[in-house]
Amino acid sequence: MKANVLGVDQATVPLVYAVLNVATVVAGLPSGLLADRIGKDKVLIGAFGLFAFSTTASILTTSGVVLAFGIAFIYGLYLGTSDTVQRAVIPSLTAGELKGTAYALYYFLLGACSLIANFVFGALGDQISSTAAFSYSLATSLVAAVGLTVLNISWSKTRKLCSVIE
Repeated sequence: MKANVLGVDQATVPLVYAVLNVATVVAGLPSGLLADRIGKDKVLIGAFGLFAFSTTASILTTSGVVLAFGIAFIYGLYLGTSDTVQRAVIPSLTAGELKGTAYALYYFLLGACSLIANFVFGALGDQISSTAAFSYSLATSLVAAVGLTVLNISWSKTRKLCSVIE
């Protein structure tokens, strides 16, 4: 959406998308290794930070072909990190016999929420401005990061309490 506004001609837009996809692929393995090392929650919060950064850059940037490629790369890093780590979190939150159901529910909610979020983003972009659309994205990413942080703190306290009781 933003590439044309930043000066990328229509014929070059697929290259911006290609950069986004390369970054997504590049981020997968390192983010998985990092999640195993420091914790999935922390890496997922970092992914939301990448999203917030790319969204803020989209709001503040008004021109620059190189910036369009940079924003696409950062957004791709977010996608590769979040996709990898979100899927890795599911087994740790689910009992063995419900893992299939948990994955089905995850993909159902992911699809439904993506449909709604993309509809709202597109409507804001068409009816108001791209700044409004990206501001909506920024707000939702910050809510997600704060929500995950609160859940992480709550889970940590619950785990400590359970280990003391045992």
